[in-house]
Amino acid sequence: MPGTKKETKKEITETKDKVEKKMSKKKTNTKKPRRVVKKPKTTKKAKKPLSAYILFTQAKREEIAATLKDGEKINAKLGEVWRAMSKEEKQPFFDSYKKSKEEMEVAAQAKKESASRGLKAARAAAKAKKEAEVKTD
Repeated sequence: MPGTKKETKKEITETKDKVEKKMSKKKTNTKKPRRVVKKPKTTKKAKKPLSAYILFTQAKREEIAATLKDGEKINAKLGEVWRAMSKEEKQPFFDSYKKSKEEMEVAAQAKKESASRGLKAARAAAKAKKEAEVKTD
């Protein structure tokens, strides 16, 4: 009988080990997985200039909103007014769009040149831009 007690103790310790392994597995599995935090994408892409319609809405929004009743939609009314306008009435908004587009193109070109030439070129481009603004005003 002494051999059987050892065997039973051995079996008991083996079963304890098995149970502990299962418990340790359960403990690790009960943890919530970590959330991966995504970094926001940073694009250095130049923005487009505001369209003629957007420039119109910025200029006329308050004026048209004052004439509307409470329930009327401002954007719908702005669209109606824009469609009713003649080409001559819209022309100042198209002119300002073209001007801002040209300014952005000049700035993009200056940025490309500054990247290739270095700091001196960037300073010269900034100076040229300021001179161009003074001439246009």
